[in-house]
Amino acid sequence: MLDKSTIQQLRDLPIEGVAERLGLRVTRHKSLCPFHDDHHASMTYSTSRNIYRCFACGAHGGTIDLVMRHLRKDFPDACRWLADSTNIIVEEYNPKTQNSKFDNSTSAQPT
Repeated sequence: MLDKSTIQQLRDLPIEGVAERLGLRVTRHKSLCPFHDDHHASMTYSTSRNIYRCFACGAHGGTIDLVMRHLRKDFPDACRWLADSTNIIVEEYNPKTQNSKFDNSTSAQPT
């Protein structure tokens, strides 16, 4: 699992830059929507809210949502792709166990 600060960094990436990394051509805060057969730019980008919305098919979301849907990835894989494409270092979140003596309790003991 990714830590919260890394996820927030990914959410804060400029939405239009993420769209362009995905191969979408953004002009005047609009692009063709990749989620339906679009012939007129119906996907818009709000740079102030850092989101996208398609007014034809209703697709909407933020940076991670766009990567998940466009590349058909789950949340962790979309975050890794986004981090790799923007040179953000991803450190996996590993909560500390309270008592480490239980960590080896499931190993087989010789009889």
